[in-house]
Amino acid sequence: IQTEQAESRTTEKKAPIGSSPANSVTSKAQQLRDAAKAARAEAAEAKRKAAAKKAEESAAKRALADSRIEAQRKAEELRAERQAAKEKAAAAAREDAAAKKQEAERLRAEQRAAKEEAAAAARE
Repeated sequence: IQTEQAESRTTEKKAPIGSSPANSVTSKAQQLRDAAKAARAEAAEAKRKAAAKKAEESAAKRALADSRIEAQRKAEELRAERQAAKEKAAAAAREDAAAKKQEAERLRAEQRAAKEEAAAAARE
C-alpha cells in the first residue's frame, strides 16, 4: 500500500493538473502570435509616423514654394508700378516741355510783334 501511495505521489509531482505537452506548445504559439501582433502594431505606428513626417515636410515645401511665388508676384507688381510711374513722369515732363516751348514761342511772337510795332511807330 505504501508503494502505491508513493507512486501516486510521484505521478502527481511529474504531471500537475492542467500541464501537458500540448498546453506548452499552445502557450508558445500564443506568445509568438502576440509578439508578431506587437511587431506589426509597432511597424504600423512607425509607418504612420513616417507618413506624418513626410506630409509635414511636403506641406513645408509647398508653403515655401507658395511664399516664393507670392514674393515674385509682389516684386513683379512693384516693377510694373515703378514702370508706370516712370512713364507717367516722362509724359508729364513731355507735356511740361511742350507747354514751355509753346510759351517761349508765344513770347517770341509777342516780342517780334512789339518790335514791328515800334519800328512802324518810329517810321511814322
